[in-house]
Amino acid sequence: MSIDIEFVGNAGDKPKTVTFNDGNTVTNVSVGVNQGYYDKQQNWVDQGTAWFTVKPFGKQAESQLKHITKGVKLLVNGSLKTREYTDKQGMKRLSLEVTARRLGIVHTDRQQSQPEYRSPQSQPRASQVHSDPWGGNNGDPEF
Repeated sequence: MSIDIEFVGNAGDKPKTVTFNDGNTVTNVSVGVNQGYYDKQQNWVDQGTAWFTVKPFGKQAESQLKHITKGVKLLVNGSLKTREYTDKQGMKRLSLEVTARRLGIVHTDRQQSQPEYRSPQSQPRASQVHSDPWGGNNGDPEF
């Protein structure tokens, strides 16, 4: 069973590509999402980081890989699957894996810590225009 998911997180490192003996390849990028909430006094209560293994799928997602480095903020849209495995110490672990239909880089202004979002009706100044985070030409991506 898989669940559709969309989230913003930071790349943990550059994407890694593994080539198998049969010539097939798979590329993964580790993406961390900070978890927490604001309490009644508006103080951030940190609950750690959830790590996802993201597997880009399709031309659009794969085209973004060359631009991803450690710390880059990513927007991920895809199918979430969990996989159970046993680690080297014999402990059962759970892995969160996302097959990404869309993988985009979130561009932010240098002065801001959050991305700048605008409604479609607003007309940005030329200095405010950002590229499409999905890496497309402002149209629907090719799947």
